[in-house]
Amino acid sequence: MSSNLSHDNGKSLAEAFHAAFKAGFPNNDHAGSMKDLLSLSVESDWSDGFKGTKTPAEIFDHLGKSWGMMVSSFLWDPSVLIDTTNGKVVMMGQLVINIDGKLDKAHCVMHPMCFVLGFDEDGKCSSWTAYWDNANPDMLDALGKVSEALKA
Repeated sequence: MSSNLSHDNGKSLAEAFHAAFKAGFPNNDHAGSMKDLLSLSVESDWSDGFKGTKTPAEIFDHLGKSWGMMVSSFLWDPSVLIDTTNGKVVMMGQLVINIDGKLDKAHCVMHPMCFVLGFDEDGKCSSWTAYWDNANPDMLDALGKVSEALKA
């Protein structure tokens, strides 16, 4: 979509993507909340090691077994940059997540995150690069505590 990406439709794509991604966390249902947003194949490169050409089903499976399962609330009001020349939508900013495994004990973690998204000519996400510090000590501590609680 690089030649067709404008500031207006890029902003609309970013808003829709952000809202749908956020909506998937409370019930671990990104497959439902994001079902119409992804292309048939998505070039993925995430800080947690999830990389390669993925189908929406593979992305939703990964999310459902990882972040979707562990995080119940996702608070992010990213800055958005529309790069019309390269056909990319960049969203970045401070993120606050509640890593609780859908249990009753909150573990709120704050850290920066960045998405670089590409879209095909139908406005579907065809590339999704996600950057965050996957070795953030607070995040690792919360994930460890919740993993132990889930085992119990």
